[in-house]
This record gives sequence, structure tokens and C-alpha cells, in this order.
Amino acid sequence: MGEGAGQARVAAQRGFLLRGARRAGSALVLALLAAGAGTGTARAEATICRSVACVTLQTNTQETALAVLGRLLESAEGQAVLDANARATIAIYTTSSAQERAVAVLNARAPDDPAVTSFNIWNMLGGPASAPVKARAATGDLPGTIAADLRGAFSVLQIGPLKDFYAGRTDAYGIAYKAPAGLVGDPRPFLVFPQVKDAPWRTPETDAATVQGQKDQWLLLAPQPAFPSGHSMFGFTTALYFGLLAPSYYQDLFAAAQQYGKSRHVIGVHYALDVIGGRIAAMYVLAHLLAGDPDYSTDFAAALERNRAPVTALLGADAVSPIHAACGADVAACLANGRVPEAAAFRAAREAARHLLTYGLPSDGATDRAPVVPLHARELIRSRFPYLSGAELDEVLATTALPSGVPLDSGGGWARLDLHAAAGGFGAFPREVGVTLDAAQSGMSAFDIWSNDISGPGGLVKRGSGTLLLAGENSYSGATRVEEGTLAVSGALASDVSVSPGARLVSTAPGRILGGVLDNAGTLVADTLRVKGAVWLSGNSELVATIRRGGAAAVAADGPARLGGRLVLAAPDGTAPQPGDYEVVRSDGGISGSFADLAAIDGSLEARARIEGGAVIVSLAPRPGAAPTPAK
Repeated sequence: MGEGAGQARVAAQRGFLLRGARRAGSALVLALLAAGAGTGTARAEATICRSVACVTLQTNTQETALAVLGRLLESAEGQAVLDANARATIAIYTTSSAQERAVAVLNARAPDDPAVTSFNIWNMLGGPASAPVKARAATGDLPGTIAADLRGAFSVLQIGPLKDFYAGRTDAYGIAYKAPAGLVGDPRPFLVFPQVKDAPWRTPETDAATVQGQKDQWLLLAPQPAFPSGHSMFGFTTALYFGLLAPSYYQDLFAAAQQYGKSRHVIGVHYALDVIGGRIAAMYVLAHLLAGDPDYSTDFAAALERNRAPVTALLGADAVSPIHAACGADVAACLANGRVPEAAAFRAAREAARHLLTYGLPSDGATDRAPVVPLHARELIRSRFPYLSGAELDEVLATTALPSGVPLDSGGGWARLDLHAAAGGFGAFPREVGVTLDAAQSGMSAFDIWSNDISGPGGLVKRGSGTLLLAGENSYSGATRVEEGTLAVSGALASDVSVSPGARLVSTAPGRILGGVLDNAGTLVADTLRVKGAVWLSGNSELVATIRRGGAAAVAADGPARLGGRLVLAAPDGTAPQPGDYEVVRSDGGISGSFADLAAIDGSLEARARIEGGAVIVSLAPRPGAAPTPAK
């Protein structure tokens, strides 16, 4: 279809949707903005290229990013993907709950309106941080120039031409699913699957308003091709935009966008591949906007950056996530109080997000190709990791990427990006990785969490005065060196760990060091830390050991322990030490040396240490003349 005809068709579709919205009493459900978008009065602060040459290039490159759909009918593997696409779509529709249906109708509103989509994305996220954004979005008054800039981003998502291209060129869904004659190309699920079209929502199982919402959707979208999902394009663009402005919520916002996309299956109007395609297109376009690609925008990143302060002010005390706020203030107390989820919880969230990247659809093509990091993709996580170089950002994306051959993988890398996992840091260390965080800075540059299970042959060098928390079950084989600042571990390390003078290692259960030697020449803050190898405490080191009456030792080593330096006793948060014996260090390989200095918790108790049966025992006794410390 030619450009003029395509524009005429989109204009007609937009008019149909507007008339239908007025008739149904609801907002726009799907806006096909691409052809002629951005010609209204609203202009983004960012300069968006809307020339014929730019629109043509935008359309062609976005078609290329999604080109695999048109080839699926050509192979048995591709047909298997289409078959699985049908099964996944039907399964979500037929198992949806009443609550999911109500949310799906809410999410159907005006996807092209930045305020409405911002409300819906933050509504999917939930929690205290969502309230102020939703309140502003509900009035149509987003902070700064967010609405204008998102509208500009939406305008270069060439949704109309993409839908026309795939519906008219291949009609993969219509052919694969044997759609009745007379339907639009790539017809919607509610037009082709009996499990959907013959099972619309009904009362009393679903409330009347929600039932009517689905009817409105089906009426409005019957003439519109399904692929790709415009809702998903708008949703992922919005979520990633806010994720860059509030990076401690990046993973939560990405997951919210996934659920927003999933709601399109719940209501019966999109296939799994539609949402996958929408995500790919959104990432591609936003990356090019942020990179200053003149065919999209030369100043979009600067406009986004100007919106950081207004968003931070709007979120107020919730400008950083609860876990970042608590651990950034005092990582030792944060770990001791159980504020950090265990590695298994991070893994479960990561796997749930990864499932919605592919919906479990089978591979199409080779699955063992090396990761490909697309040009400009690093911009999608740059403000999530402001302390990493461009090359390091590429490594994060490469080491967290999906295998080749995933649905719609064209070889360019966009389909393989797992931004949820990437927001958790490196997936592997292919070499020694040095990272510098600065406590004098703010946000992620001062404190960050890497929650992935990091593998690989490389190691880690922690530099700078800031704090890095490793929360995954890490198996990388290279050494971990804490040269400056603080490294905290709530998960596992698998090889040698060294702490330089002036640096600090903090670890509490379930933190573990599963191999090699723990060599501390700085400060080790430990609470039931398990070490599979040896523990060496140098003469100038400090061990801050949490003591627990009748509990496990602060440090338990399978190998030998060599004592030295200063022992500082600490009580569990909210408790007062009581007289008695406490096990501080236990070693199955024997203990040598001694502590040069021992600091009691308070002045009312005297502390004495002895080695007994492979353990360092500290005895606390009332100091003569001192008032006893009341128990808590």
C-alpha cells in the first residue's frame, strides 16, 4: 500500500475510533498515530523529526526489526511458533480472572494519551510511589515536559504503516489460523479462535461494565490488523521512559509494562507475538531517540534529563525504592533486618519476566549464536547504571540476553534483549570487571544492587567510596577484590575474596562464600557468614561480629582460620547484650593467632575471648560497679 493510501486509511481508522469512543462513552482504545502523527498543536520539548524522509526511514527500519513475522509461514519451525502463539493467547484468555478482566478494560483506555498510559503503567506497578504519579496523571498534568516528550516518542512509532505492511504483505495470522473470508489481514484473536469469539465475557461471572468494555473493544478493533500491538508500544515506551527517570524502579516498571501488554490477551484482542513485536519496536525507537539519531530526534535525551528533577520531586520520599532507600542508608542494618529478598526471590521475578518475553514459544532457528547488542541499545539502561562505561553497558546487555532463535529474532539483537535482567546488573563476568561507586554522588552512583546470578570466568574489583550489594547466587570463578568502599553480599560468592585496608565487606545469612579464601585486611562485618574455605584476618583488620546467644557463629569456616587485628562485638538490631558466652568464629580447619584488641558492645560488660574446641568464644560479664544493661 502506498504512503498516501496508508495515511488515508489511518485517518479513516482514527475517525472510526473516535466515533466509536463517543458512541461507547469510552476513550480511544487504539490510536494508529504513525502516518501523519504529530501534526496537532502539541509539540514536545524534544525536537522530533517528522519529515517525509524521516518517516520513511523510521517505517522501513521498524519493519526490518519485526520482519521475522512475515517469514514464519515459510518453515515448519515458523509454523510451530504460530501454533504455540495461538495456544498461549487462548490459554491466557480462557483462564483470566474477573479482576484481570476489569484491569484489561481499564488498560484499554486511550493508549496514545501519555497521561492515561502513565496512569495505567504506574497502576500496574502499585506501591506508595505510584500514588503521586497516578494523581497527576489523572488530571492530565504530568511533571515537566513528560507528556509532550512521550507524545513525540509515540508519534515516531510507525504503528499504522507496520500494521498495513504485515496485514497486506503476508497476513500470517489469517493464513495460519484459516480466518474466514472478508476479514482484515492479521485478524484479531476474537475473530478467528472459537475459544475466544464464542466465549465473550458474560454476567454474572464478570460485572456488566467490564462486559460492556470488552464489547466496545471488539467492535472498535474488528477492522484493525493485530500485529504489532500499539498498546504494547506505548506501554513499554512509557515504562522505560519512567524507568530511566526513576531507575531504582526500572525492573518494576518493566514488569508493569509486561502485565499491561498481557492485558491485551486477557481481553481477547492481541496475540502473544503482537506484544512481543510491540516491545521490540518500542525498545528500538526509544533507543534511537535517546541516542540522538537525527532521523528521530537530536535532543530527546536532554529533554528526558530535564524531567529527572520534576519526577524526583513528585515522588518525594519514594523517589528511590524501599530496598534502595534502606540499604543505601545502612547496608549492614538492611541485611541484618532481612530487608533484602533472597536470591531465589530475585530469580523468580527474573524468570517470570523472561517468560513474558517469549510466552514460552519455541525457537525458530539456531539457538547457539553469540549475543548481539544492537546499536544504541545501551541507551536503554544508561541511567540505570550511570557509573558504567558504554562498553560495560553493552556487556550487561550481552550477558543477560536471551538465546538466539527466540520469537521474532531477526539476528539484529532486539528480540533478545532482556531489560528486566539487564537492570539487575551483569549476568556473567567474561573478564575482570572493575566498578567504581562514589558515596558523594546520589542515586545509583552511590549505592546499587546487582541481583543476577553472575557466572563466567572473570572476577570483580570494587573501587570507590560507594556501596555495591551482590544479591544473587554467584558462580563466577575469578577473584573478588574489595579495594575501596563497601561490598555487601546477601547471596553467594564462589571464589577468593580479599578486602583491602580501608575497605569493607558486609555479609549476613544467607550470604555465603563457597570457595577459596576470605582474606580480610580491612573491615569484615559478619552475621552468620558461612565460608567454605579459609579465613585470614590480618594484623590491621577489623572483624565486626554480631553475637547471638545460643546461635551460630558470626563467621563459620570449613577451612582454617587465622586471627588478627581487632574484634568488635555487635548485638542484633533492637537487642541489648546480656552476660554469657557467645561463639564468634568457628573453624573446622583449626584456629591460629589471636585478636590484638577486643571491643565490647557497651561499658557495662567486660569481654574476654578464648579459643575452645575449634571456636572463638567471647564471654561477657558485668563490669564491676557498672549498672546492668536491661534486656530487650
